Amino acid sequence: MYIRTRLALWFMLILAVVLVTFSVSIYNLTHDSLLAQAKGDVRNLAGALVTAGALLITLEHQRVKRVERRWLAEHPDRSPHLRAG
Repeated sequence: MYIRTRLALWFMLILAVVLVTFSVSIYNLTHDSLLAQAKGDVRNLAGALVTAGALLITLEHQRVKRVERRWLAEHPDRSPHLRAG
């Protein structure tokens, strides 16, 4: 085998190893960055959903209390045990 051919093959092998190493490094950096960003987005969305859910529960509780007070005012002779709260 000619020396030029061997040198060309060695050069291609070294170039391939460098390119694969570089590609794997870039992939890992990008993957970690995107994963961290996605986790942050999910965490923010979950927090917003919990806050919205708590607000809706509070509003519904206030509505139920208002309906109960109205019902008790309209029916004073019924359910005296409800007047304790």
